[in-house]
Amino acid sequence: SILFFDKIVTNQDSNGTRSVLAKIALNAFNEHPINGMGYGQFRKNFHTYVDDDIRKIGNKEIEKALAENVEKMTHNDFLTIVAELGLIGLVFVIFLFYKLYGELEKLLLHSRNNYFLSLGLIGSSLIFSLFHNNLTSFVFWFILFVPFIMNRNYEKTS
Repeated sequence: SILFFDKIVTNQDSNGTRSVLAKIALNAFNEHPINGMGYGQFRKNFHTYVDDDIRKIGNKEIEKALAENVEKMTHNDFLTIVAELGLIGLVFVIFLFYKLYGELEKLLLHSRNNYFLSLGLIGSSLIFSLFHNNLTSFVFWFILFVPFIMNRNYEKTS
């Protein structure tokens, strides 16, 4: 991630593939705002959402993927949710983080150390998910549910 941030800060990321993929994801959302294009469909069907504005950018990596019919991923879980699951997926994620916020408040009452441990794990996992697709990883979901598990254990022991 240090190399990635260095490229962004010094503006050495000249090919702009991530920004082009974000535009493709937003095009998919604009066509299917309610339920998205379907879970797991971005990597196979991203080419159907490439419009003239994206082609004018002239990104070589995207053009090569289009010519060779190669699968591409967004490398950003938020964009994946928006493109593949639409507003329904977005509402689910907002609800999940609302419940997670409540569990973190309860955890702060039980243990300040575990609260900051959970906050650090969740924060780092979410930051990582902005640069890579880890939404389908067991570890990602386990980290999100750590406060729920800890609170359940605190309630059983009291």
